[in-house]
Amino acid sequence: MSKQNEEGSNHVFTNIIAHRKVILSGEVSQRLIALKVRSLARINLVIDSGGASMDAALRLCDLIPTVMTTPVRGIALCSCVSVATFAMLYCNELISTPCSRLL
Repeated sequence: MSKQNEEGSNHVFTNIIAHRKVILSGEVSQRLIALKVRSLARINLVIDSGGASMDAALRLCDLIPTVMTTPVRGIALCSCVSVATFAMLYCNELISTPCSRLL
């Protein structure tokens, strides 16, 4: 990766964290807890997933209503299917874009 691309991706990551957004990709639970520790402001969980492991989804289903005292807004972006739908249902507020698919 070129230095310019690396700096650009770091800026994007910093901007996402500053606006308290978590993109549903990889290990989300740890990132949600990290944001909760920093502030009690609402967290936007952006979900664009064709599905994932059942264990990861169930971990989020347990985490959001029990451990997270911070409100979590689930935002379906494009695709929210299979077990990703379970995670979405446990958010405090649900939003989807006009072209999102929820299955």
